[in-house]
Amino acid sequence: MKRRCTLFCLVFWGVFCLVSPSWGLEPLARATDILEKWTVFHWGRDCLVWIVHYPEELVEPWVDAESTRAALSPGERDAYKKAFMEQLRIGESEPFLITFYSFGARSLSLSPFSENVSLVLRDGSRVKPTSYERKFDEPISGVVQGLVFFPYQNASSFSVAIKGLGIEDEKMFNFAGASSNDRQQEVATVPGQSNRKKDQIVLDLPPIEESSKEKEVLEREKTKAKRAEKQENESAFVEASEAEMPVPLPPVAPAVPPTAKVDLSGLKPISVPEKGDEREESQKATASTPSDKESREEVLERFLSYWKRGDYDAMYTFLSPSSKKLWGQKAFQKDVEKANMRVPLNESYVVEWEGNRARVSAVQKMLFVRTLRKVTIKMVEEDHGWHVQW
Repeated sequence: MKRRCTLFCLVFWGVFCLVSPSWGLEPLARATDILEKWTVFHWGRDCLVWIVHYPEELVEPWVDAESTRAALSPGERDAYKKAFMEQLRIGESEPFLITFYSFGARSLSLSPFSENVSLVLRDGSRVKPTSYERKFDEPISGVVQGLVFFPYQNASSFSVAIKGLGIEDEKMFNFAGASSNDRQQEVATVPGQSNRKKDQIVLDLPPIEESSKEKEVLEREKTKAKRAEKQENESAFVEASEAEMPVPLPPVAPAVPPTAKVDLSGLKPISVPEKGDEREESQKATASTPSDKESREEVLERFLSYWKRGDYDAMYTFLSPSSKKLWGQKAFQKDVEKANMRVPLNESYVVEWEGNRARVSAVQKMLFVRTLRKVTIKMVEEDHGWHVQW
């Protein structure tokens, strides 16, 4: 009986794994598996179009993958998840990333875009977008990419229809994420519903063109990458050169005659620290409070360096005495995590000073979406040095 039960469980588990290919995969693998099911592309006349849908099922595996990669704390993970969902309006709408690659002599024209794109539901009815980027109403040449939002649907059985791509009057983008039966029914009902119209309000999103601050951050990021590459090449050259140079032998100590007596009573034992102790001592040394000789810029840079590492205890030592009276360490950590700046700071950031206030701007990348995040930090002189007022 036990044997039969065990065999049944093994067979059931094998069938379950076959039916659910993403089960048991790592977060990044699960997120990639979901994205592949909700990504589709088609060729048009002198153009290539691909669409990515961001379903709710993507949120947890993607956030888990990013949390693991950046070693986010639970509070930082929650802040990242919230920002990710708000940016893509997940749970409030149906978000799509649409990319047009127009390589013909003439630009691709889809204006007005709201009349040339629609969400086709299972029953064949069509829904217009609630918002999209204005660039889609302009002549499209080269690569143009942006977000398009449709009203939220309770079911995931839908397709996207785009007119004006040439070759065909209308091209249907059917996603593998929807069940095969639903997709077949959608394709069967589309032709009879092509002229159906509904009154919809279309709200244009502000264009996602790079602002001067974003450009500055991105330029700084490129410069940083080039500098790092140059240093890496230089260090590799130095190491190779040193490896070819002959290594001088240390001087040979005079041998002690076996009959000689050596007095060891005056020697003191040397304690060799363990690796862990060494690292702990190093952390304690670097996590010291700001020096009264440091400028406000130097103090801020050190404060941000600890923020990038997620070392909130070290960050707390940089607070002014008056701020420490208002904030305990745990409350301070929770407030810092809500700012959701750690991941963007690790990419690249720009600091702008207005008096003793520093405005820190960093670009946060989430899949194909970029968000410019900001935080203002005030520096004060207290206790014979510069500190952060939180």
